[in-house]
Amino acid sequence: MSRQLEGRAVVITGAADGIGQGIARRFAKEGASVIVADYDAERGQQVADELQALGAQAAFIRCDVSLRNDVFGAVDLCVERFGSVDILVNNAYRGEG
Repeated sequence: MSRQLEGRAVVITGAADGIGQGIARRFAKEGASVIVADYDAERGQQVADELQALGAQAAFIRCDVSLRNDVFGAVDLCVERFGSVDILVNNAYRGEG
């Protein structure tokens, strides 16, 4: 990997599984610091722990994207931990099946 995102901070919603999890892993491998923002607290924390085990800076926050304060909380955590938000990936969705 080229680590082309070294020093960048990213918030990824819906990062506990599926496409969001894949995005989080790729950003981490490229050197980004990652906030895993997801409604599923157990799985979201697992993903953040996995990213840290890969050597990335990562943190989890429970986030329901339909709640404004949850979204602000994810952004605030990123700024608090990593100094800024350079990239925001809005991947979360609510759906059936």
